[in-house]
Amino acid sequence: KMLWLNDAFGGKFPITWSLGIISGAIGLSVVLSLIFPARIEKEAETPIDP
Repeated sequence: KMLWLNDAFGGKFPITWSLGIISGAIGLSVVLSLIFPARIEKEAETPIDP
């Protein structure tokens, strides 16, 4: 996507915008993972015979 944006800006896509987009995507993924944590499946409770 950044390559396409670089071509759209005539090869002069601002690096601050690029880093902002990347930081925003990472930040959004962190926030969403905190809001919707992964589900932990419980292990089957089977007795262990010695």
